[in-house]
Amino acid sequence: MFISKLIITNQRHQLIFNKMGATKRLFEEIRQIQIDAEEGNMDSLHAYIELDKLEKVVKDSKDKVKESAIKKAEQYGEKTFEDFGAKIEMSGKTTWDFKHIPAWNDKKRELTDIEEIAKLAAMNAAKNIESANTSTGEMVIPAASKYSPFLKITPKK
Repeated sequence: MFISKLIITNQRHQLIFNKMGATKRLFEEIRQIQIDAEEGNMDSLHAYIELDKLEKVVKDSKDKVKESAIKKAEQYGEKTFEDFGAKIEMSGKTTWDFKHIPAWNDKKRELTDIEEIAKLAAMNAAKNIESANTSTGEMVIPAASKYSPFLKITPKK
């Protein structure tokens, strides 16, 4: 079974396994959870919870080594290179902040108002009620929506 080869401690998110071929075995074990759930050999909710735990461990681990991995990649002196059986591409992104610009804030508020009115129109349309702008009398076009269910997993303490 999966847990016999991979030990997860929820408190510190530690993975303990033999390093030789560990990645391949880990991939196989993760895929087996999926297969077991799909074939009815494991409860799918249980599988989802276990996979969620793994995802959090991997994310936490990646975050902890990211800075040193970037420094190591910079030592190659090239934007694109290959090592460890992978193609590595150095890139980055610039994020912009407009919140200090009054005109941007005005337009942002205006957009938020339009969105709220369109949401209300959509909720009214679901009840077969038409919506009109109280200032202009124009009919309000309802917002389009899509419902996407998800599960939030919180480990018990």
